Order: sequence, then C-alpha cells, then structure tokens
Amino acid sequence: MICAARRRLRMSLPWIGQSLCLCLLVWGVVLPPVGWAQASKGRKSGPEFEKVSGKIQEVEFKGKAANLIIERTDGGDPLEILVTPKLRVQISGSSDTAMLVAKQSVVVRGAFESNKEWFAKRFEVYPGSPPPVSGIQPESEKGGAYVIAGTLLAHENGKLLINAGGKQVPVNFEQGATPEIVVFSSQLELTKVGSPIEVEGSTRGGKFLPQKVSIQLQDPLTPEDFVPRKPEKKAAPPKQPTKSKRDKGVKPAPTEDEPETPAGEFDPDDPFGDKKKSKLPASPEPGAGPTSRAGQD
Repeated sequence: MICAARRRLRMSLPWIGQSLCLCLLVWGVVLPPVGWAQASKGRKSGPEFEKVSGKIQEVEFKGKAANLIIERTDGGDPLEILVTPKLRVQISGSSDTAMLVAKQSVVVRGAFESNKEWFAKRFEVYPGSPPPVSGIQPESEKGGAYVIAGTLLAHENGKLLINAGGKQVPVNFEQGATPEIVVFSSQLELTKVGSPIEVEGSTRGGKFLPQKVSIQLQDPLTPEDFVPRKPEKKAAPPKQPTKSKRDKGVKPAPTEDEPETPAGEFDPDDPFGDKKKSKLPASPEPGAGPTSRAGQD
C-alpha cells in the first residue's frame, strides 16, 4: 500500500511542477499589463500643445511687455495674450541692403563657391543679438550649398566681409539675382496691428499660456527702426499760484488804489463805522474862522 502511494506521488510530481510553472507564467505575463492599464487610467493627462494663428487685432504696450488681441484664422473667439521678454519671440520682416551695416550679426544661406569666391543671394540680419551659428558649414548633408554666419565687418559695392568663426570671409552678391534681406528680432516695439502671428502654447485652467510667438511684419524694416528711442519726458505741471490773503478768507488792508467800502454799505470789519469816523477831518469849532492878517493888525 505504502509503496503504491509513493509510486503515484512520484508520477504526479511532474504534473504539479508543470502546473506551477504555468501559473507563474500567467501571473507574470497577463497581470502586469492589466496593472499598467489601471495605472495609466489613474494618471492625469498633461496639457495639450496648441498652435494658434491669425492676425494682430489690437496691441497695447505695457513697459517691456505687450498685450495682444489676436483674430484667429479658424474663426474662434479672439485670443488675448500677454507677451513678455521671457517668452521666445521672433519678429521677422523684409528689408534692403541698407540693413547690411558693420557690427551686425548676419547669416548667409545658400552660399556657393566659384573661382575661390563665395556668392549668395539670401542674407539674414539679427540686430542687437549674436547669430544663431558661427563659421562655415554645409547647409544640408547633401552638400553643395553652405551657411556662412558671423559678424559683418564691412559692406561695399555688393561685397561683404564677414568674421565667420574667427576667419574673414568675403561674400559677393549673386550675379543676376536680387539680394533677399530678412531681419529677425525680438523687440516687441516692432509689433504692429494687422501683422500675421502664430502662437504656440498650452491651455491650463481654461487660460491659454503662450510659449513661443512668431510675428511676420508686412512693412519693410529700416535701420531707423532699431535706433534706441529716448523716453519722452512728461511736461511738468504748471505751478499753481499761491493763495493770497483774500483767497484764504483774510481781508487785506485797503491799498491806495483800492477804495474803501462805500458809505452806506455794511463793513463786517467796521460794523459801527468807527474807522470811518477816525479818518474824517475834524470839524471847526463854532465861531472859529480863519483869521486874517488885517484883523491881527
């Protein structure tokens, strides 16, 4: 009996081991995805990234910031945002060769070399800020065209001299092509009503929070647009005249040109007319008259 029971136990052990392994496999493969799914349901989704495009309907400058009202191209309600210098702001506009002045940061795109000289027709100017790159590098992996970036040293007769990564590189205007000058800036003072705008950001608590603002100006830019403007001095308010004694309620003493209170009118400072009586000439005594020289004789 005992030997038969031991034999049956030995024969059932492999089946028990296989069943145990199968349970562990199901536990490790099936249950974790279920747990992950429940955990993902419990997580709150972050704010969705949005992109709004339109035209500037109103602009109000507040110090170094600007409050913009945007007329959306999708027909939605106008969007009002506050643009501060902390945001990524890019304002671009066309210009001409007058913007190619010394000490400006420039980026030449589509440059090619011919007879050991560089030629290009697109020039980007970044007034008041360093160029995004510096030096000479291929514009794409395919090669052919190059990007030359640095500080403009001189511009004369359609030829630029650029300090690109410590190397002076002369660049000529492409023959037979009109130079394309594009200006990039972050000065909010350049913002104008009617300019196309694109805003990238997210909505939190029902309020749109901008992160990046791109504005395309319609009017060409000139060097005068970047000349620092002196703040207008407010005119000093006119000095108020000091109050006289008459204005303060104190009656001044009558002057020679100012007549006294006419007779018959009540004078609050002399209700009984004593002052007037004291100023009247003394009346002669009865019987007294002017003595003549003949009577004395």
